[in-house]
Amino acid sequence: MFKFVIFDLDGTLADTEELILNSFRHTYESLKKTQMDDAHIKKTFGAPLMEVLKNEFGSDYEKAAQIYRSYHLDNFENYISLFDGAIEILQELQTMNVTMGIVTSRLTHTTTKILKKYDIEKYFKFIVTADMTKRHKPDPEPLLKCLLEIGATKEHAVFIGDTLYDVACAKNAGIQSMLVGWSHINGSFDEIVPDYIINSYEDIKKYVMISQ
Repeated sequence: MFKFVIFDLDGTLADTEELILNSFRHTYESLKKTQMDDAHIKKTFGAPLMEVLKNEFGSDYEKAAQIYRSYHLDNFENYISLFDGAIEILQELQTMNVTMGIVTSRLTHTTTKILKKYDIEKYFKFIVTADMTKRHKPDPEPLLKCLLEIGATKEHAVFIGDTLYDVACAKNAGIQSMLVGWSHINGSFDEIVPDYIINSYEDIKKYVMISQ
C-alpha cells in the first residue's frame, strides 16, 4: 500500500498553465519585442524559473525575472484554479490515513498563496518549494527532503506529477512515480518511463487501494 503520496503542484493539483504562459509571453514581449511559441514555453514546464530564464535571456535573466514575477503576481488571482476533483481526492486520501506532501519548483510565497486560497495546506504534512533546496527536479534532493520530513519509507511512497522532471525526480529518489494524463508531457518515454499514468484523481485512490 502507498502510505505516502507526494504531489507536484502546478499542472498536477493546480491549473496554472494560462498564468505561466501569459507571464512568459509578457516577458518575451517586454525584453525581446517578440512572441515565443507556446510549445517552446511548455517544454520548460517543471523546471525552476531562474534556470529557464537564464537559458532564455542570458545576462538579462534577473531583469526577466522581475518582469515575469511582477506580471505573475499582478494577475495571480485571475488565472489560478484547482483541477476539478483535487480537493475531493485530498480529503479521501486523508480519510484513508495516507500522509501527503508537496514538492514543487514554485517559490514559497506563491505556493503558499495557492494553498491558502483553496484551504488545502492542511492536508500536507510537509511542503518543499524551490527556495528550500540547492538542487531541483529532476535532482532527487527536494523529494528526498520531503520523504525525510514526512517520515516516509521509499517502498511505500509515490510521487505524482505532470512532467518528466517529476518522473525523473522520483526515479532518482528511488520511489515510484505517477504521471497525470491531463497535463503536458515533455519528452519521450524512451528515456524515462513512469510507473503509472493516471487519467483521473480517482485512479490515485484505486492504485493506493490495489497496493494494500
